[in-house]
Amino acid sequence: MRALGGDPVRQARRLFVRALTRIPEQRVTAVATEVTRAYLADWQQAGRPVAIPSELSRLTIDIVSEASLGTRFTAAEGRRFVELFFEYHRRVNPVLLLLGSQDDAGQQALVERMGLAAIGAEMRELIRRRFVVPLLDAAPEGGQAPFATALLEAAAASAGADRTSAPDDARQTAMLDEIAVMLLAGHETTASVLSWLLWELAEAPAEQDEMAALIATSTVASMLADGRADAAVTRRLGALIQEALRLYPPIAFLLRQTTEAVTFRQRPICAGGYVVVSPWTIQRHRALWPQPDRFDPARWLAAGPPAATADRLAMIPFGYGPRVCPGKRFAEVEMHAILGELLGACRIARTRGRRPQPLGSLTSRPDCDFRLHVSARGAAPAAVVPAAAGSAGSPLPACPITGRPALRRVHGVSTRALAGMWRAAGAGDVAHLLPDAAQVALYESDTGLYFFSPRTAGDADFYRHFYASHGMHAALSADSHARLEFVDAARHVPAGALVLDVGCGSAAFAEHLPQATYRGLDPFAGPDAPPCVIRQGLAEHLLEANGRYDVVTAFQVIEHVADPLAFAAQLRALLRPGGKLILGVPLHPSPLTAIPNFLINAPPHHLSWWTVGALQALAEAIGVEPVEITKVAASPHEAPIYWMNRFSLLRAGPGPDERYFAHRWGWHLNLAVSYLLARLATRWLPLPRDGGACNVMLVARAPRA
Repeated sequence: MRALGGDPVRQARRLFVRALTRIPEQRVTAVATEVTRAYLADWQQAGRPVAIPSELSRLTIDIVSEASLGTRFTAAEGRRFVELFFEYHRRVNPVLLLLGSQDDAGQQALVERMGLAAIGAEMRELIRRRFVVPLLDAAPEGGQAPFATALLEAAAASAGADRTSAPDDARQTAMLDEIAVMLLAGHETTASVLSWLLWELAEAPAEQDEMAALIATSTVASMLADGRADAAVTRRLGALIQEALRLYPPIAFLLRQTTEAVTFRQRPICAGGYVVVSPWTIQRHRALWPQPDRFDPARWLAAGPPAATADRLAMIPFGYGPRVCPGKRFAEVEMHAILGELLGACRIARTRGRRPQPLGSLTSRPDCDFRLHVSARGAAPAAVVPAAAGSAGSPLPACPITGRPALRRVHGVSTRALAGMWRAAGAGDVAHLLPDAAQVALYESDTGLYFFSPRTAGDADFYRHFYASHGMHAALSADSHARLEFVDAARHVPAGALVLDVGCGSAAFAEHLPQATYRGLDPFAGPDAPPCVIRQGLAEHLLEANGRYDVVTAFQVIEHVADPLAFAAQLRALLRPGGKLILGVPLHPSPLTAIPNFLINAPPHHLSWWTVGALQALAEAIGVEPVEITKVAASPHEAPIYWMNRFSLLRAGPGPDERYFAHRWGWHLNLAVSYLLARLATRWLPLPRDGGACNVMLVARAPRA
């Protein structure tokens, strides 16, 4: 039998094997140890449960890229890459790809139908920007970047030129493909197996303590100096890893193709037929393994190996024969180093939540980003935030910009009450858009950002229904010539610039840019939208327009998305080097957030409230340099908000009793009365010039290099 893939796969495999042979095991151990220690320090400093599958994916990507390419993603890039890869896993259907049309057009149609094209394009762009472009610009030191060196040598040999020759598109694409395969295949085995292993060990504190004691009295660190590890530690770590590989082989099913007609168990298989080999089934087979579904590392510590291993094919987590995984030894050394550091320094324990299941699409990775308490040995076994900070002792959620835990919990609001308020406001039934939890809570991060958790964004039907019931599209378009954030933003658009306005609505910003070429982007643009509006989502447009624009703007959009960091990173990816990013967001505190029970500030509409500090942190996270961050005074279309705040007898805002939403009849009545009075005032009274700032705007520049 043979594996699928043909000549390109075989060529990539040879290159991968050649590069791996250049990486000494001491180098793998040193990199894995250094990176793991940094991650452990970050986890313990954060003081909250760790999302194990995603964090181990980031960790192992950093290790494999540092060891083979001599560099790694930034933290923000790594998080986004892992999010995309996990989403790819959840959407892909390998069986459909295999059994569907095999021509290029048919396969591409399937990929697009599954929503994989845009995800893959963003992942490739992250790889291109972080690894491929720097690699082509400056050849790395071979000892620190063996895979990069092998790529350059292969490219030079193929082109018949030296490695400093000018790169072309084909060369860049080929390198991008090779690095993508190396990163994806090189990290997934380790991340998946270790995720499952930590899940099992979190329920085995005695196993953890025994391992930690053994590490503490060993000379495990000596392997960095002379390449020899303590035999007892190596054997015990090996038993843990082998048992995890047995129970949770990273590839549950291997597909092979017959090269000739054969008979298997009295069944004929034609040449070119497919055979599925299942390590998952074999390694849990009751005829081979006693208590096969039990996590039992001791089975690998007996005087002799498990009886099942007398049959070489009883344990094949890395495959078998000429197609055995070329990164097998790299993964084993890496897992030993990571596990040794983690168990020697930390305790792990489970949190509340459902049991993960194998995803089973491409690999056996867990189907959810389960969390474990990871606490330093000598500290409390599980670091739980006091009840005064969170809710019922629950840990504070991560800031969606920095990933650090929130500074504090402001207050919670019942999802049932929130759904009722939205229904009364004319938005219809929004219960399906709210989290499946008793409460949604508002938190403040150390950047000044206020954010809701859990966060779920409104869908197209919600916005269509709510905005239509209040004439909001017309209100936003009216007096657009006097909209101050448009006026201020236009000052930063140079003549001749190509501008993309994301979430453009009716493209009202276009009238402020006679000096530039304007394009709007809005997948929900109405039928009367002008021709300059592109009806695409952001991820879809990024697929074809990466690095195209001189200026990218998004006015009053980012507060509506559940993942503002990922959204901002996509905006940045659309910029040319040196291009400008302009974001306009609602300001907090301001008249907008001072009105109690003002629902446009609540999920599923607004999911975050912004400050100057929050925009500064966002700019840093996506790698752009702020040019200016300014508060913007109220514009004519915001007059109703000004007057509602003036007529409101109640105020919400920072203070000892800070609260913005509650099911209180006095608050509901106050909101209704101030809303009706504001409608009358807006019709008859001008907006005062000192109406106060309602928005804040970031203007930032992407690096020129």
